[in-house]
Amino acid sequence: MVSMYQLPGFEMFASCRETRRGGGILMYVQKEHVFQREPTFFTSCEALGGAVQVRGARLQLLAVYRPPTDPRGN
Repeated sequence: MVSMYQLPGFEMFASCRETRRGGGILMYVQKEHVFQREPTFFTSCEALGGAVQVRGARLQLLAVYRPPTDPRGN
């Protein structure tokens, strides 16, 4: 399903939910850059992180999504 979100000229990295439906995070990096995915250790939110080299500089990237609280406790 995630493959339907491909963009020409970009590499897509995904962190999909495994226990609930919906949600997840996508990150796009231009194919000319090398992205090294790094582990994230969050329990209260979804996260996708890594590093990319751009013009000689190493940039750390982190995408975070904290879903809204469900009043039913789900």
